[in-house]
Amino acid sequence: MCFVFVSCGWEDSMHDSWVLSNVTEDPPYNFPTATDGRYYLVDSGYINKKGFLAPYKGNRYHQLEFQRHNPRNRDEFFNRAHSSLWSVIERTFGAWKLRRRFLKDMPRFDFRKVQVPLVAASMALHNFIRRNSVDDEIVVAVSSAAEYRYVDMPDRDDLAALDDVMMLGDDDVEMAQLRGRIRAELVTIWRKAR
Repeated sequence: MCFVFVSCGWEDSMHDSWVLSNVTEDPPYNFPTATDGRYYLVDSGYINKKGFLAPYKGNRYHQLEFQRHNPRNRDEFFNRAHSSLWSVIERTFGAWKLRRRFLKDMPRFDFRKVQVPLVAASMALHNFIRRNSVDDEIVVAVSSAAEYRYVDMPDRDDLAALDDVMMLGDDDVEMAQLRGRIRAELVTIWRKAR
């Protein structure tokens, strides 16, 4: 539950995927590239591309939806697991915002000279506290509030079916194939556990 990269000062109107493309493609940002078979999880606002694993679009994704209804197909089964991991990212931001309440109503200081460094410093302090305090009350509170237990999944023949794993908008065949392999392995593990 730590931040690995911070790029502050973008306008509110900038879409997250645009910002990510800029910081990953512009060397001066020094974005930490995922290597050795690792990748970053990204939400449905992004596409699958090298080093970034997105959920299947056009299917349910959020954990709350799966608390009420089981996955309908293998893509939703993958999305449920992806969403469970993604929730760590959401909890990280939740803990950071809870600790730094000034973020909700930022004081009217100079944007470039004070506000931007203030946000970056608060993220660095979050990381420091997270790495040096095992029983951080805020992280414990945010983590325990977000616990989620999977419910049993219905037996559907289409869960194990294989098809083309590329989706509209996917940039990288390798990442699309990786997502498909993970999906198939999750379904296999689930079937063996039954």
